[in-house]
Order: sequence, then C-alpha cells, then structure tokens
Amino acid sequence: MEENKNTESAEVSENSQSTAVKPVQMAIKGNDTSSIGDNSAETILAIVAYLISAIGVIASIVAGYILINGFDEDHLKMIGWVVLIGGIIVSLIIWASLMILVNISNNIRHIKHELQEDREITQYEKSQE
Repeated sequence: MEENKNTESAEVSENSQSTAVKPVQMAIKGNDTSSIGDNSAETILAIVAYLISAIGVIASIVAGYILINGFDEDHLKMIGWVVLIGGIIVSLIIWASLMILVNISNNIRHIKHELQEDREITQYEKSQE
C-alpha cells in the first residue's frame, strides 16, 4: 500500500512540474527536441534567465554589502540598501519576464502542433469519403 502511495506521489510531482523548468532539464540531459519539435531557443532562453537571476542576485548582495558596511556616510548606506533590494527585485523581474517568454513560445508550439494534427485528421477523413 505504501509503495502505491509513493509511486502515485512521484507521478503527481512529475506531472506538476511547470513547463518553464522542462527546457532547462532537457538542456542538462542534452536533449534539445521535444515531442512537438525543436525547442533549443527556449532552452537557451531559460538558461539565460536562470543565469541572469543568479548573477543579478549575487551582484546585488555584494554591491549592497560593500556600500552598507564599507562606508561611514549615511547616504551611501541608504544607497546600499536601495542597490541591495532594488537589484534583487530587478533580477527577479527579468527572470520572470524571460520565463514568461519561454512559456508563451512553448504554448504557441503546442498549439501549432495540435492544429497540424487536426488538419491532418480532417484531410484524412475527407480522403476516406
């Protein structure tokens, strides 16, 4: 009974992954095609999004820490806090925007694939008449 629950939870967790993570996973595995076509552009864009996010957050923390703790002047400390918080927010906004583009592209490809299948089925049905 417990094995059944574990396999069900594993299936649910696999099915609940967002489409934004899948291009990155495929890039890591070396697979740049999906069942509905080539998605190397989405893979590259997703990797760039994660890199920008990581580098932006790290750079914001370093710059903010230096400005906050490296100087005695109050206005530089305030600028340090703005750089710290603002840099993290901007990095996350850029990451989210790029991931939205990845999702839109994947959805368009999926819709195109579905329309092509429908067209092929319709043509096949007409040829059978």
